[in-house]
Amino acid sequence: MVREDASQPAAVNLNRRWLPVERVAESWRVDDEWWRPRPLARLYYAVILSSGRRLTVFKDLTDGRWYHQSY
Repeated sequence: MVREDASQPAAVNLNRRWLPVERVAESWRVDDEWWRPRPLARLYYAVILSSGRRLTVFKDLTDGRWYHQSY
């Protein structure tokens, strides 16, 4: 789960604990699979959390929900 401010991630909930985003290191958009009934449209953000951890989160533009990328 992600809290957003001005359409950017502001805090991320990891292990039931909210961690503030210190900064957005990088952002990019992916639009793909346009031929499918539900095409892929996402906004990705590489963020640095207050703990120092780097995490990639994305907003699915088709359903408006936030997700984090697992490695």
